[in-house]
Amino acid sequence: MPLVIALNKLDTKEAREKYRNACLFLPAEGTVSRTESSVGRTEGSAGHATSSAGRTDSDVDRTESRTERTESSPGRPDSDIGHTESRTERTESSPGRPDSDVGRTESSVGRTEGSAGRTEGGPVEELGGNRIPVVPVSAANREGIDELIDTINRVAERASRQQESPPIIGDLVEPGDTVILVCPIDAEAPKTRLILPQVQTIRDLLDHDAAAVVVQPNRLAGALENLRRPPALVVTDSQAFKEVAKTVPREVPLTSFSILFARHRGDLSQFLEGIKALDTLRPGDRVLIAEACTHHPVEDDIGRVKIPRWLEQRVGHLEFEWCSGADFPSDLTRYALIIHCGGCMINRRQMLNRLAIAEAAGVPITNYGLLISHVNGILDRATEVFRNASSTEAACSARKECTCDV
Repeated sequence: MPLVIALNKLDTKEAREKYRNACLFLPAEGTVSRTESSVGRTEGSAGHATSSAGRTDSDVDRTESRTERTESSPGRPDSDIGHTESRTERTESSPGRPDSDVGRTESSVGRTEGSAGRTEGGPVEELGGNRIPVVPVSAANREGIDELIDTINRVAERASRQQESPPIIGDLVEPGDTVILVCPIDAEAPKTRLILPQVQTIRDLLDHDAAAVVVQPNRLAGALENLRRPPALVVTDSQAFKEVAKTVPREVPLTSFSILFARHRGDLSQFLEGIKALDTLRPGDRVLIAEACTHHPVEDDIGRVKIPRWLEQRVGHLEFEWCSGADFPSDLTRYALIIHCGGCMINRRQMLNRLAIAEAAGVPITNYGLLISHVNGILDRATEVFRNASSTEAACSARKECTCDV
C-alpha cells in the first residue's frame, strides 16, 4: 500500500521517480495534516495568519504598524493605501478557489494541533485502519521530516521486495526432478500452441534444471507407469482436477496451473482466505468473475458457463457479473465474492492492486483453481505442496510488511 505524503518540498520529479512504487504524492493543501495554528486569517494584513506556529504578539504588532505606515505614507494614491485590503478581498472572492487557499479551516483533513506529532479524525484514521503508514509533518518547524524520510525508505524497500514474484514452480522441485504437466486439448485450447501459463511453467522448469513431461489426461496413467520413479509433482489444468486426482497416487503432490499463478502473480494466502466465502454464499448474492485476458467466450466457457453452473448447483440462484482485460470495478462493495483467473496476462503489481482494492472493500476474492479444487473436495491436496515453500512464505511476508503499521 502507498505512503501518503503531504509536503510540497518532497514532491519533486526525482522523488516521484525514486518512490513511484511506494508513495502516493498529494498536494499539501487539503490532505493529510495541517497545523491548527494556520486556522484563520489576519484581518488587517495581506492574508498572513496571526496565529501561525511560533508567531509572537510582537510580530502581530509589527504587522499592524506596517499597515499603519502604509496608510499614512504621504503622496501615496488612495488605490495604494487600500492595496493590501483589496488584495485580500480579491483572494476571498476569487471564483473557483478552494477555501483552503484563503485560510485553513478546522475541518481540514487530519489537522495537527500545534505540532506534527498528533493527528485526529477523518481520513487519517481511515488510512491507519487500512494499515497505510501515516507520518504527520510540519513544514513550519520541520517536525517529522526525519521520520518521514526513514519511513519512505522502509516502505520503498518493502515495496521493491513485494514486486519480486516467487518462481512459478522452480522452488517446488529439485534439479533433475521430473514434473508431469497435464494439458487438455479442448475447445478452449488455442490451435497449434499451448496457453501462456503452460509455456511459462515449462520454461521455469527448464530454468531450474528439471524435466517436464507433457501429456493429455487420457495419457496420464501411461506416463506414470513409464517413469522409473514417481514424479516430483503433477500440474494439471484446473478443469481436469477431478479426473487427474483419481489417476495420480495420493503420495504424489498435485496442483494446477491456476494455483501456481495465484502465488506467482498475487497473494496465495489472500486467495485461500477468500475461498471460505463459498460456505457463506446465499441465493441471490452477486458474484464478480474477473478475467485478465479478453478472449472470446466459447461453448462451455470456464468463466461464463462452468463456474456459474458449479456454484449454482451448490448454492442456488446467484447474480453473476463479469469483467475482462484491464476493466476492474472500483466499487466492489456490492459483491459477495470475487473469483479471479490465474492472471497470466497481467503483472504481479496489477494483480496485487486488485487484491488490495478487494481487501479495502472487505470483499473476499479467490482464484479459479482454488475454487475448482474446493468444489471437487481436493483443496487441501492441491495446496499442500506450497506449505513448505520458502518463496511462498517470503512473498506473503513481504506483502504483509508493506501494509503494516510502520
